[in-house]
Amino acid sequence: MSHDAHYWQKRAREVRAEAENTSRPEDRRELLDIAAGYEQLAKERSVPANVRARTYQRLAHTTQETAGRAKPRSR
Repeated sequence: MSHDAHYWQKRAREVRAEAENTSRPEDRRELLDIAAGYEQLAKERSVPANVRARTYQRLAHTTQETAGRAKPRSR
């Protein structure tokens, strides 16, 4: 799925509105958790794709360095 930030923000608002109309506390909590996940997706999508890609590449390389599977980068 490659929806933009506005899509995920809208979904979060919709799910929060549904949570407000739910009488069971456990259902409300679950819906609010889902809405929080949508907000996180919105934040991630608000960062340009090329910046996300570079960040993920750095993170993957750092993880491999930590696991001993990659040579440390010169800084």
